[in-house]
Amino acid sequence: MNTYVVRVFAMFAKTWRLFLIIALTASAGDYRALYLRLAHEMDVQAPQTKTLQNWIENSATNCRTSKASLEQAITCMRHEVYDSLGVSFDSTADHLPVDLLPSHVLYARRGSCVPVTFLVLMLAEQMGITAQPISLPGHVYVSFPAAGINWEPNRQGFRYQDDEYQKKYDLDPGRGRIAHRLSDVEFEGMLRFEAANRLVTAKRTDEAILQYTQARTKWRDPRIVGNMALALESKGNSKECLRLLDSLWTGGVRSEELVWNRALAMLRNHQTALEVQIFLQEAEGRRVESPRLHELAEKLKQVKE
Repeated sequence: MNTYVVRVFAMFAKTWRLFLIIALTASAGDYRALYLRLAHEMDVQAPQTKTLQNWIENSATNCRTSKASLEQAITCMRHEVYDSLGVSFDSTADHLPVDLLPSHVLYARRGSCVPVTFLVLMLAEQMGITAQPISLPGHVYVSFPAAGINWEPNRQGFRYQDDEYQKKYDLDPGRGRIAHRLSDVEFEGMLRFEAANRLVTAKRTDEAILQYTQARTKWRDPRIVGNMALALESKGNSKECLRLLDSLWTGGVRSEELVWNRALAMLRNHQTALEVQIFLQEAEGRRVESPRLHELAEKLKQVKE
């Protein structure tokens, strides 16, 4: 074999190994890849990312060495997060988008349900354990379907049954209150939605609208469009705000918040009090009502056209 052929073969082998490494890295962990992508986007410092990766690898090793059952492995994971790491629940811990990442949990030793769930998903993935995030109205937790175990991030890994979540969060598909088992892509959409909400609070509205826009491509949750509409309204774009809220209503979304915001958007867009009254009557006929909607309807009756 001549020197040229050897060089070509070596180059091909090197290139093939590179593609293999990339393929294995991409398939090895969707949540790890998601974290790295978001960490880069949010300018997380390299030492924080390294600390997170080291902790995940070490914790996974600690929980693997005992050759435990799946349930024992999950219990070990709970010990690593809440006992060894000492994470405590804090609903006020994430003021900025970067606070939603698990690297912040390791740094602060506290976090709300979103970053703690993200941390658990990354650890489970490292261990080869299937775990799925479950979205509820205003909450998220982790499910381990093969073990029939739910991991409650707000209660240090406490195990609620599905029917307990049903009662606790007053779930009702007719009112849009559902438990949604998220894919990794949808979980990214949820993260971007939460990031956008924090950007709105920080008065960074343009950045928030960009995050809402990306979230919509990954997670079909009506709250994204609803909150995006309100962000646009805050920038003076009442017309686009109403268009988005209209799309939710005609698409079958039903909630008190949607009715309230759409009624106000109709008034801001110079629709008559009678038109808004008719809309509120339609909403009431579709079982969407509340004291404040009733109060608004009564006030509109007193408005002279």
